[in-house]
Amino acid sequence: MMILENFKVYSECKDTLIESYGDIDIAKKKILSQNSDLDEYIVEENLIAIKEGLGDKILNFFSKVVGGDIKKINTILADMKSEETKFINDEHEGESKFYKLSAALAQLKRDRSDKSEQDSILVKLNKVQKLIKDLVSSHNSIMDDLEKQVGIIIKGNKRKTEYYNLKRAEDSVETKKLRVDFKKKLISDEDSTQYLSDIQKILGNPKDAEKDLEKAQDNLSKEKDKIGASDEVSKMPSKKIESILDTYHKEIIKSIKDIKAHSDESISVLKDFRDKDAADSSAYSSMKDMFNTKKEKAVGLVEVAISKIAQVKTEENDNVQDKNKAIDYLINIKNKMSKINYIKWPSTDLDKEKERMDKVIQKISEEFQKAA
Repeated sequence: MMILENFKVYSECKDTLIESYGDIDIAKKKILSQNSDLDEYIVEENLIAIKEGLGDKILNFFSKVVGGDIKKINTILADMKSEETKFINDEHEGESKFYKLSAALAQLKRDRSDKSEQDSILVKLNKVQKLIKDLVSSHNSIMDDLEKQVGIIIKGNKRKTEYYNLKRAEDSVETKKLRVDFKKKLISDEDSTQYLSDIQKILGNPKDAEKDLEKAQDNLSKEKDKIGASDEVSKMPSKKIESILDTYHKEIIKSIKDIKAHSDESISVLKDFRDKDAADSSAYSSMKDMFNTKKEKAVGLVEVAISKIAQVKTEENDNVQDKNKAIDYLINIKNKMSKINYIKWPSTDLDKEKERMDKVIQKISEEFQKAA
């Protein structure tokens, strides 16, 4: 488990897996393209372990990367798969009845049985055929409605479209394979082929089903290649914003701690002045100037972070919201930093001054943690 012992590569594997919408094949392709020295089986083994480790949290990670409405998309995908599975089972049941009736009718004709018996079978055949036509019509209507629903959600959002197409392709391969298995089983179970062409005009034959499966598998492969070859996934605006916040997080936190340390030192010095009754105004002014310099440095770092985030190009609604939220947080922090006042001197209660400074700095630090 070499990768799991290397935090940098482990982190890259986790991020790539999330950006690849949890697909092991796509993530593996991306990792290997960037780390040619790694063995394929080790990468795959670790990606599987990471995916299992994420467990229920993985949907939240997807939501962050793919954008809002991911749960709605997953619900619709589940409804589509459920409807297709139900249709395939109902279709198989209808086909099976039709073939059995066809075989019975063929036997009656071979035996030259009474025409009324043959007519009775024909009536049943027509009913089954109508039920199958109604089944197909109902299925198409339901799927059209579900596709319209998902179309409204993913419209104009490349990431949601990409996610939906991939997951839909995966489900399609699974359901089409089930249909092929049913078709093959049905033909092998039946003796008569006299009436097969009638029903196959509606539902298709095993070869048609196999071609549909091949198309579905080819489509899934193309979707995976498309995502695996795309650099845009790893350069999404939301990830850029996170990267900027992460880059400046340590520097800003360090500057906030620096302000706090200077404030504590100032209190100690001023207490010494008070105890000796030697108010040194020049020392106080020097400490105040140093405080303002440190404050301006911290404010400047926040301003640079705001500027860099403001320059991130966002074309999708979710990215715009992420961008605006980050900027609003940082502006709030900048305003609070700008309003920090240095210790008042002379002061009758330096402990109270320290308490005031500590509260203000603590509040700013907490606010910045939210932004990051």
